[in-house]
Amino acid sequence: MTNNTNEFDVYMSLKNLGKYLKTDVGITCGKIERMVRKSSGGREPVLTDGYTIKATISNTAPTEPDYPMIVFMGVGLKFQLPTPPISIQRMKNQGALKVDLTNASQSNPFPPDKTVRVDFPDYPPFTSDERKHGYILFPGESITYEFNLTAKECPDVTQIKLWAEGTISRRHLLHHSKEMAIASDNIVYQL
Repeated sequence: MTNNTNEFDVYMSLKNLGKYLKTDVGITCGKIERMVRKSSGGREPVLTDGYTIKATISNTAPTEPDYPMIVFMGVGLKFQLPTPPISIQRMKNQGALKVDLTNASQSNPFPPDKTVRVDFPDYPPFTSDERKHGYILFPGESITYEFNLTAKECPDVTQIKLWAEGTISRRHLLHHSKEMAIASDNIVYQL
């Protein structure tokens, strides 16, 4: 029984590290701008009623030297609408999706459409490369997703469901580094 309790305690301790992935959501109702195709070709901005949703995902883990580094990998945003899904590519084409990486590592090579899942299945149950599913957030870093929805795409904004997803990097959490001191009595001189 003791082993099971200890294993469960360890599991719960690791699971609780997710508390450092903080979220903040703001919604503004009013006129939004969408890029639409002109009959003559090209695109033009059009104002329509809708919502601007701003979702910030932050890593608030401590950065103390004696504390393990908690790094979130594959961080992305998942949302579900009450109406039929819209494609991320269409949102990008219409200027309705922006990702602000000002406060995040610039080593994230993947485009925003890989980090936003609309009515997609859950985060993959297994993957050999978590970075393919989102951004990397080191302690103190954050990313902000901003997207627009028209009133037609989402008649009731309270029906939107949002999730912040990601995994904790085992490589960073379990990494150990210990300086090896070289004392003079450890040195052997050969003649």
